[in-house]
Amino acid sequence: RMAGRLLALGLFGALFAGFSEVFSGGHIAETGFFLTYLMAFALLAAVFRESAEAAARILDSQIQFMKVLLPSYFTAVVWSGAGLSSAAWYEAALFLIAGVQKLYAGLLLSLVRIYFLSVMAGSMVKEDMLSRMLDLLKSAVQWGSRSLIGLVLGFQLVQGMVLPYADSVKNAGMQRLLQAIPGIGSGAGAVTKLMLGSGVLIKNAMGAAAVLLLFLFSIVPLARLFVLYLIYRGVAAVLQPVADKRLVVCLSGAAQAQKMLLTVTASCFLLFAVTIALICQGTNAAYLAS
Repeated sequence: RMAGRLLALGLFGALFAGFSEVFSGGHIAETGFFLTYLMAFALLAAVFRESAEAAARILDSQIQFMKVLLPSYFTAVVWSGAGLSSAAWYEAALFLIAGVQKLYAGLLLSLVRIYFLSVMAGSMVKEDMLSRMLDLLKSAVQWGSRSLIGLVLGFQLVQGMVLPYADSVKNAGMQRLLQAIPGIGSGAGAVTKLMLGSGVLIKNAMGAAAVLLLFLFSIVPLARLFVLYLIYRGVAAVLQPVADKRLVVCLSGAAQAQKMLLTVTASCFLLFAVTIALICQGTNAAYLAS
């Protein structure tokens, strides 16, 4: 419905502008363009508001899911014999949640909204007045999302190089101590190995289930944002030969804002999913090396 309305507005504006230029001159054509543009602006603003609210709900759902997951998941990590790694990873995960809440849900979504309003305002006039600011806002959103991903994943990779092997030394020492007990040493060592292996299996199963749940409740809203992005691009492509170039620029800018919403929400999902995967992989070393 949105695509049909936008196409109808664009074609009507182009038809009205063509007739008014033939019979009356450019002033009526300019007035007709502004009327068409204001109707398109109202439609685009309503749809983008829904998209921004949907993106905020996606981020909030992902953050709340991670807050609920962490206590039980890191209990399983401790059971797998990675006590030191569990404490360090837990602090890193809390920092990640706070960073996503402040940077993604707080700052970046606000910058995307400002970008959209700037596109709407800048496309009304023929002069190029806001392109530099739009480039700055676009770069800020891209670098903001990438910087948090690089910072968190780099820190987690460094932790994964050290802490799991400290846990493996601790586990190996405990097993050697139990095996030194006369009479029950071999049995105690086997039971300890079995318990640690069970903990690793439960931990990895919980991690895989957590990533799957994140994907399931994120995929439908993300797909909706992606479909709206394709609709904006398609309508802009169809209207480019006939409509006023300012309306086409407006639609292209709205498509870019929609893409930025999709990038922010997808980056948050990717960040949480990769974090869980790194925790699973990194804490496995505590068991395998022992």
